Amino acid sequence: MAQSVPSKTTTRELRANLRETLAQASRGREILVTLRGKPYVRIVPVTAEETANRYPLRGSVRGAIDEIDVAAAEWDAGAQAKKPAKAAAKKRRKAS
Repeated sequence: MAQSVPSKTTTRELRANLRETLAQASRGREILVTLRGKPYVRIVPVTAEETANRYPLRGSVRGAIDEIDVAAAEWDAGAQAKKPAKAAAKKRRKAS
């Protein structure tokens, strides 16, 4: 893709026309934003490569679900084991 001459806008115009400016960038237009007449920031369209890597972790937790279930069961078992000890401590406090 040939590089086109960037559009130029001020920060004030950008705030007033943000939706339109972003739409231009999404269609491949590069936009130069100026602040007090000097280049401030450049808005560029996303490349196809960046779009392809948009969700790099999608599907990466599939194998971890079983591990989470096992950990949850162990956690619950530990909590159940602590309940009798808490009940005994509560009885001791009441007796005091």
